[in-house]
Amino acid sequence: MKKRINQDDLLKYLYNEVTLQQKKEIEEALASDPALEEQFFDFLDMKKQLDGFANQNEPSKKSIEKILKFSKSYGKDTMKN
Repeated sequence: MKKRINQDDLLKYLYNEVTLQQKKEIEEALASDPALEEQFFDFLDMKKQLDGFANQNEPSKKSIEKILKFSKSYGKDTMKN
């Protein structure tokens, strides 16, 4: 009996967290089940959007410099006493 492929399986496949055997089973299921394939491509689109969002929202160099400057000065007043 073949294992039924679920959302967890698709996400693990998407992030390359499956064994070779699992990969084969998932790919066979995707090839034979249009609804499952559609769900996989929905997940793939979401992953691409999230990856793009993460790359776009890196702090600016100016922000990093301010944080580093603050962290270097933090606690200096209390250490003098």
